[in-house]
Amino acid sequence: MGSCAEPRGICRTNAEVKEDLHGYLLGLVKHSTATHLGCFGEVFGRPSNPLGARFSNDAGPAAEFWVTPDESSQDIVTGYQEAWEFSDATISELALDSIGQVWWWGDDPVTLHHISVHVTADTQRSSNDSGTA
Repeated sequence: MGSCAEPRGICRTNAEVKEDLHGYLLGLVKHSTATHLGCFGEVFGRPSNPLGARFSNDAGPAAEFWVTPDESSQDIVTGYQEAWEFSDATISELALDSIGQVWWWGDDPVTLHHISVHVTADTQRSSNDSGTA
């Protein structure tokens, strides 16, 4: 059974809508993974490779938002769990007033405390935008 309540009369089946939502939510998980690896890795000079290698290809500036055909849901969830462990290690090993550099913010110096608050807010904002919060 499908729905024609889509803009411009585009009809999609419930399965297609569910698949789109599933891919969208997995894309948010990938984005959060990349955020954790960048903010708790690169910013503080802590290499995240091979964890971060999955985001270093030429897929484009927002590659972490899209699920590719060769990625399984389990791969994405496992990557996120590995990013948590990596982030936890940074938080455990550094003081909250440790200074890092955020190159994508113009090399502004930040503290681990600032980055921790930023990542928490980004994660919350992403979950709100997805309608899952």
